[in-house]
Parts: sequence; C-alpha cells; structure tokens
Amino acid sequence: MERIERGWYYVVEPHEGRYAPPERQLRAPDGRVLTVRAHGHPGRVEVIDAVGGSPVASLLRAARAVGEATDAPARVVLAPSGAVEGLNEHGVLCLDGPAITNAPSAWPVEAKVRALLQNGAPARPAQGAPPAGVVPAALFFESLMNSDMPHNDAEISQGVLHMVSSLTGLGVEVRLANVKMSITGRERPVMGLDQLEAALARGPVGLVCVTLLEGYWEGVVSLVRALRELGCRGHIALGGVMPTLTPEHVAAHFPDVSFVCRGAGEVFLPQLARILGEGDIDTPLTEGQVTALLALDGLIVLDRAGGRLLSCNSAKVVTVTDLDRVSLDLSYLRPHHIAAGVELSTSRGCLHRCTFCSIIGRESYQARSAGSVFDLLGDYDRHYAQLWGEGPRDERGRNTLVPRNGYRVHISDDDFACDRDRALAFFRGLRETPFRLSSCQVSIADLCRREGGKLLAEPDHELLDAMSPDCFDDHGAALPARDFVADHRSRAWSSYLQIGVESFSDVELARLGKGYTRAHLRAIVAELSRRQIHHDAYFILSNAETTGPELIAVLDEVVRLKVSHPLYFHVRFPVVARLVSYFPSASYRRRLRQRPRGRERAAGGGVCAESPRAGLPLRRTRRAQRRRRAGPHRRRGVHR
Repeated sequence: MERIERGWYYVVEPHEGRYAPPERQLRAPDGRVLTVRAHGHPGRVEVIDAVGGSPVASLLRAARAVGEATDAPARVVLAPSGAVEGLNEHGVLCLDGPAITNAPSAWPVEAKVRALLQNGAPARPAQGAPPAGVVPAALFFESLMNSDMPHNDAEISQGVLHMVSSLTGLGVEVRLANVKMSITGRERPVMGLDQLEAALARGPVGLVCVTLLEGYWEGVVSLVRALRELGCRGHIALGGVMPTLTPEHVAAHFPDVSFVCRGAGEVFLPQLARILGEGDIDTPLTEGQVTALLALDGLIVLDRAGGRLLSCNSAKVVTVTDLDRVSLDLSYLRPHHIAAGVELSTSRGCLHRCTFCSIIGRESYQARSAGSVFDLLGDYDRHYAQLWGEGPRDERGRNTLVPRNGYRVHISDDDFACDRDRALAFFRGLRETPFRLSSCQVSIADLCRREGGKLLAEPDHELLDAMSPDCFDDHGAALPARDFVADHRSRAWSSYLQIGVESFSDVELARLGKGYTRAHLRAIVAELSRRQIHHDAYFILSNAETTGPELIAVLDEVVRLKVSHPLYFHVRFPVVARLVSYFPSASYRRRLRQRPRGRERAAGGGVCAESPRAGLPLRRTRRAQRRRRAGPHRRRGVHR
C-alpha cells in the first residue's frame, strides 16, 4: 500500500544503463534500460546552493541522495567545483555542485553520498522559531476550471471551500478571485484578470494557493506570470493532482513555485500561514522558519531568495484523519455561488484498480459518513436562512425564500457508491431532507451483486431500491420524450447516475482494469432503465491499444444499448476520440515499458520535457477531459 500511496515512475537510463545497479535494471522489448523511481523520499533535507543558479533538478537530486540514505534532518551545501566533499565538524555535508548537475545519472550521486556518510550522519540542529503572527492575506481562486456549463461560472469549488475553511479563526484575510481557464482546446487563455487585479488592490498577499491539474499547467504558468506583473510578491503554493502524484517533477519544472504540497490542502495551509508570517518571496526564510518547515510532511519548499531547497518527508501523502471532523465555513458562500446548484465532495480516493487511474488516494477510500453528509446539508439550509431569511417551507421542507437550485446537489465524488453501506444509508435518508440530487457518479461494479468475493452480472436490488428516482431533483419534470432520446442535443436536465464506462468492449474493459464485463454493463443498464433511473456514459471510442475489431465492438454495443433503452440510457456528447493516460498511471507506465522507442509523442499526443541528466521527465497532454454536464468531476484518465 505504501508503494501505491507514494507512487513511482520509470526512468529511461542513459548509456544503456551503464550507471544503474544491475539488480535495478529492467530491459524493455526495444532494448532500452529502465529503472524504477519512487516519488519523493523520507528524508528531511535542506540543500543550500552555494554555487548560485544551480538547476532545481540538481538540488532535488542532492536532496534525494541524502534523504534515501538517512531520515535524520540534514543540511547539504552544493559548493563550487573543486570543493572538498564530506561532512564538516558541524555535520554539514558538502558536495561538489557542478558535479551533481553534470552527473550522467542519479546513481553515481547516490553511491557517492552513501560512501561519504559511511562514517557519520549529517546533522541540522533545530534553530530559532518562526515569526509571531500569520500571513496577513491569502489568495484563492473560486473555481479555476472553465467549461460551457453555467453552474461552473458561479460556484466555489469544494476543494477551495475546504482550504479556506481551514484558515477560519487564524486571523488570515481570505481573498477570492473568480479567474477561469479552459482545460480543453489548444488555446487556454486566463480569463477574469480584472477580478485578480481587484483582489490584489486590497493590499499585499503573502500566500497564493492554486490547485494544479494537468490541463491547467500552461494556464497556471500564465496566471503566476500575471500575478507577478500585477506586483504580487506572495509565495505560490501548489496542491492537487500533479503536486501530489509527481511532486519532484512539479518542483523541477514549474516556474516560481514556493511550496509543492502532497495531499490534503486543509492540513498544509494553517501550518504555512503560521510559519510564513509576513514574509514574501524576496525575503529569505529564517532559520526558525526552515526548522518548522522541515518538521512537516509531504512538502517540497523552494526558497529562491535564500538559495535553498527543503525536502520535508516528500514520500508522504498527507491526509486528514477523519472527514467527519472537517467543518466547512459556509460564510464564504454568497447567493450567486449557489445560483446553479450546490456541489458536495464527500469522499476521497477510490477502491477500484483501473489501470488508467490518476486519482489521489488510489486503492484507498476515505469518506464522510451519511450522517455527516446530512449534517452538512443542514448547515447549508441554515446558511440559506442567513442569506435570504427564514420563509415558509413547502411540502418537501424547502425554504421558499431560497432559489430552487439551492436544494439541488451534485455530489462530485469519483465513486459515490464505493462504500455500499454508506450509499444505502444516504439514499434511504435523503428524502427526509429538503435536498435532492442533480447527479452522482457510480461504478457499474458498485451496482452489481457480489457472492463469495465474485462480482456477479446481477443487479444489487437492495442498493438500487434505495436509489429511487425521487431522490433526484429532475424526477417528475415535464420533459418531452425527444429530450431523452436525442442525446446529442444540449439539455437542461441531468442524468441521475453517471456510470463512467470507459469502454463497451470486453477486451478493452479488461485492459483498463475495470473489474467488470459487458455482461455486467448490460445487466445494470437494463435494470436502471426498468426502474426509470436516467443514467449516462461517456462515449469513448478508443485508447492507445484499441484495435479495429474492438472499435467496431464499442460502436455496436453503444448503438444496441441506446436502441434497447432509448429513454433512460444516455450517451454523453461530444464523442471522445480516445482515452489518454496521465504520466502517473499504470497504463502509461505499461505503454512506456512496452512500446518501441520514439513512439512516446505519437502515442500520447503530448509534450515530453526533461530536465537534463536529472531523471525527471514531465509528461503533459495537449488536451484534457471535458467537464461533466451535471457537475465537476475529476475523471481518472484524460478524455481526449
């Protein structure tokens, strides 16, 4: 489990693996030598660049070499060429900086560090304390992802709401800017810079917090550039999928970042706010701040003004201990934020083993209990009374002064029914509240019955009984049948269940590690249709290994299902040409290991930028997934 949580990637070794230990080498079919590298390391290492201007990748290389050798706090100095290497009388490890940068592979560096530490351990004594006080102001972006869905223009994303809520009571001024960027298309301009300028005009900002998705990379680079042009000198903290799954790659390649955070942002932010005080990127960190930061987990720090890098147990992905104990400060929600409905994130991770998955918390699951979700919905209802007043209640219990969409909820969990008992309790209790769902996402495997550990191609009737149509807000709406049949047309209602389905071919489903077959899919689609539960699936034609017969099988099955169940089975449009795997996924690693040399770009359709001699390639696709109609979803692959 630790290997899955920490994550790993392949390095294509230079010079046919001359520098890699033989026992660590893997031979690809085309003759390339690969080695396996884990993301991050358990060390707590301060690397000081006494050379000046050393690449970030060199500092990361030195930190890893020491951090894999010892987990004791260590101070490392990258000295100019010709310096005497080894531990000095203060326990500081001195290394030849240019030699680190120019080493043809990480392996000789790590071997040298192990040899230098054979007769002693490095040391970094705790010194001083961070300054009193907190960051005066922190800047967040309400929901960076831009889409053609109207709800997205107004909402505060659940990730942002969780983060700003963690600062409540600390005395930090929270500023929100409604800036947008697209994650689809070749041109991805940053929109809403006037909002950004207005937020910065209110005074200095010490910390800027950004969730970095793969499709945002160029956009966030442009956003940071705009921040600097507007005079913001605050530290940039990156969190989300890319920093969590590929921390060293983000640190090496993203310009002007100060903090790369692995895991739960609401754990990091209060700590960073207290440690930073009124500092900015032009002021080097103090000894007390460095000591405090090194005590944290899952963090890489770039102190550019101080010429140093901190790697703080970067092997660790930080989590909250109990989601039921995470409270949300709804005072940040204004009337326009719920004009198109409410988004709730109630869980993290997923227990399924899809090979293309790049979710945070793969093969693990953490969720609010059903009772906690209902408590949270009650908090929303009470907040509405503060915004609009307490009015008469209708037959469902809704405050009639509140816009109707205030009681329409989209659950953005990657797989809401992953925990069967929780899903049962939630759906059974939902109708006792004023709220109804616009939609939620479930897996076909969740809706099938299990017997003796085997997944049967039979519906789980007890679970489906709980998911009755009247749990959903659009149930009973007066809509023409044509609206249900013509899936390619834009519609003003939501499918109740989003069933994912990355392929309709048995061969493809096995290749993608979905854990179910077409027989399971047919059984669930038929049962959901019989129960008049609207459900939709992506229409993904292929992935990197799809053959012609498999493509025909996908087309044939989609047509058969739609013809057989025209009113309740829906196909999402536009059609997705292919599923492209992210760099951290198992399917990407498999393709890298198996495909012939030179096909990386053609097969992935992306850009492969590599830090010279650092073994930190960065893989980015040109286009990412489309946003779901009923609400925001971070799908586990790139729909392209």
